[in-house]
Amino acid sequence: MDGFEFCRALQQSPATRNIPVLAVTGRPEYLDQPERFRQAGILRVLMKPCEPESIAHALRELLGAGRGSGAGAGFAASVSTTASSGVISAGARPARRARSTARAT
Repeated sequence: MDGFEFCRALQQSPATRNIPVLAVTGRPEYLDQPERFRQAGILRVLMKPCEPESIAHALRELLGAGRGSGAGAGFAASVSTTASSGVISAGARPARRARSTARAT
């Protein structure tokens, strides 16, 4: 079972279908497949490498957006892709990629 199959399985259960899903991937070719993410119920995608702060920020947005009617319930079904930033997002708020603080050695 891959990550897409797992997320689709989450969508099948009433107990888990409203859990917002953030995917972190190292496969840039997936950015050309926003429909695949939408069908799996994945609301945000970050590209590796990404800073822990970026992950925390995206999770805060996902969890905050769904308050009141179940986590993730406030998101629209549309998916927009910003290939240059390595982020795919679904819903009203665009995902933002934080600046990297890593330094080359």
